[in-house]
Amino acid sequence: MANSFIRVTKKPRPTRLLPFLASLFFSGCFSYYSIEDLAPIAPQATLERSSIAHRGSLHREIPENSLPAITQTLRSGVQFAEVDVRQSADGDLFLFHDGSIQTDNSFAPPELKGRKVQELSRTERGQVWLNQAKTISIPLLSDALKLLKDTPGTLQVDLKGESDPLLDSVIHELRRTNTLSRVTIQLRSPLRIARLRENEP
Repeated sequence: MANSFIRVTKKPRPTRLLPFLASLFFSGCFSYYSIEDLAPIAPQATLERSSIAHRGSLHREIPENSLPAITQTLRSGVQFAEVDVRQSADGDLFLFHDGSIQTDNSFAPPELKGRKVQELSRTERGQVWLNQAKTISIPLLSDALKLLKDTPGTLQVDLKGESDPLLDSVIHELRRTNTLSRVTIQLRSPLRIARLRENEP
């Protein structure tokens, strides 16, 4: 007789809980978002495409990071002429991509080959040519900035050997030449970007 009072129950299956949990979700009990929040996000307006001339050059027959290359780029309507800026030991800001003088990036006296370009004096840099005809020399940043005067383009400056002193020197040059609004500065350090935005909003 005692066994007649024992009630056998089955363990609930997880699948039976799914409809219940789903109803709670859609009623808002488990969700911080409304159905409207879960709707697909409307596509944003299409961004305007920009063209950038890497190292300021459009054609291989004109040396990169040179005034003729930048001139051709800006006059062709390209929005950005990207150039590589370094600073010499004597304080000059000049355009040159590689860290040293090599056969494949310049034409220079044998005694200058292999030398770090930033260690060259102004006189030594004057002996380095960007083309075999020895008519195109390593330009100063100030000369490149002058090319912005009669064109709508922008100079995109990549700081080689990025540092606070180099950034400060570039900013000083942009202020001196009144070209802050015509130049985009390419930085890798988030702290340096924040510092620049604070000083030059």
